[in-house]
Amino acid sequence: MSKKKYHIKVGRLPFSTNAKAHMKGESHGFIKVILEEKTNKILGVHMIGSGVEELIGEASLALKMELNAKDIIKTLHVHPTLYEGFMEALRNALGKNFHLLK
Repeated sequence: MSKKKYHIKVGRLPFSTNAKAHMKGESHGFIKVILEEKTNKILGVHMIGSGVEELIGEASLALKMELNAKDIIKTLHVHPTLYEGFMEALRNALGKNFHLLK
C-alpha cells in the first residue's frame, strides 16, 4: 500500500444550520468533507445524524467518480433537504459559506 501525502482542507455543516433538520426536530449531527487542497478532489466524507443514510449515495458516487467539490456544487440540491447539506459542507471547504459564518 502506497502512502500518499495530501494537503487538505476541511468543510463542515452542522445540522443545526439545516432547515430540514430543524423541521424534523433532529438538528443534532453534521456533515464533514475532506478535500485535496489544489484540485478540490473529494477525499473523504463523514456524516453523523438522523437521515444521513439518504446522503451516502451522493458521497459514494463522488468518491467513486473522483469528483471535485465544484462538480457537486454545480448540481441541483433542493431546499429544504438534508441533501443540500452535502453541497453546503463542500462550499464551506471552499470558503463560500451560505449558512455558516467564518
